[in-house]
Amino acid sequence: MDERQQLAELRVCPSRPRVR
Repeated sequence: MDERQQLAELRVCPSRPRVR
């Protein structure tokens, strides 16, 4: 998963951060 994608995920679900 790209870093940008990860950051987007964190913004979408800050309560459920998806780890690689």
